[in-house]
Amino acid sequence: MKQEDFYSLSFNSNNVELFVEVIGDYDDKKLKTGEYNPNPLKVKKSQGRKAYDIVRLQDVFNFLVSPSLIYALESNSLTGWKTFSIESDIELDGYKGFQCTGTCGSPIRPEQSGFVIGYEFDIKTWDGCDFFIPESTMKIICTKKAKDIIEKYKIKNIKLENLKTLEWYSV
Repeated sequence: MKQEDFYSLSFNSNNVELFVEVIGDYDDKKLKTGEYNPNPLKVKKSQGRKAYDIVRLQDVFNFLVSPSLIYALESNSLTGWKTFSIESDIELDGYKGFQCTGTCGSPIRPEQSGFVIGYEFDIKTWDGCDFFIPESTMKIICTKKAKDIIEKYKIKNIKLENLKTLEWYSV
């Protein structure tokens, strides 16, 4: 596989999109990577009114996934992810928290800091999962197979951007 076979996964937002917040303390990074497994995670409505395929938590890393998205991932045997149960003060039947368990080495950073086009990592460090997080980051990357499935099932409010054209800030 080549760098252009991978995509950055992020979110499309709008002004009616539902956000939830966690009731109680938690480690947002450990929750995202599956090192922390709540049973269940208690959440409450924070803002918005429409639950799309992704419902974001108040932190910048974590989110819930719809039954449609869970079905798409499970029925196509995509790897590098798992879910956890939630308990909510509003109707979110079938939604679960998403955790990314796949990994790869740190991104290859340019010598100078600033905005960069193109995101690279050493493919030899990748564990082969369809969803993975580069070491020392919280960026979710997925394979072309995962991207194609997400598009085939018309999953809403997910933004998939090819790593070759991804613009990001290197420190």
